[in-house]
Amino acid sequence: ATGTIVIQRFSYLDDTPWPAAPDGTGATLVLVSPQTSPAHDDPSNWRASIAPGGSPGGSDGQTFTGDPDADQDGDGLTALLEYAFGSINGDAGPSPESAITLGSGFFGNAAAESLTVTFRRNSAAEDIVISVESSANLVDWNLIQTEVVSSISNGDGSDTVTYRSLSDIAVTTREFIRVKVTQSP
Repeated sequence: ATGTIVIQRFSYLDDTPWPAAPDGTGATLVLVSPQTSPAHDDPSNWRASIAPGGSPGGSDGQTFTGDPDADQDGDGLTALLEYAFGSINGDAGPSPESAITLGSGFFGNAAAESLTVTFRRNSAAEDIVISVESSANLVDWNLIQTEVVSSISNGDGSDTVTYRSLSDIAVTTREFIRVKVTQSP
């Protein structure tokens, strides 16, 4: 048979918010959790391959095994959190991998600031869902709609990512922010 069969058509860029490492440095673009049929034109559904050249026809992703609530090193972070942030559950030393930074910034032509949340994540942890939530009382939590504005490879199998809220920062009473990590089925 002659001709062309289109499997998937989408556009991508080689700058933020798309992963930067596949820009001629040996890493390739890897679709995160392809079995879920994610939107191919959404940069947050892509990551840089762990190994140069990628893994054509397969995945170089990881899946979590073990007790998600275990804290082998006694640092207060569960095994699932350490896995998600790319740190080691067994290293009792300081864990800069699990640092979370809150900030704000103006994006595009916005007249108001947006909340930003920056943290490291395990690039290959495709079975992890990370979300940002807010609460006024530490009891009732609400999902904050976000988008990735930066994803920088740390060269060690992790990325430093910055999410921004899609709504402006409002002047309100006290509000609490958390980064929630869950394991997808």
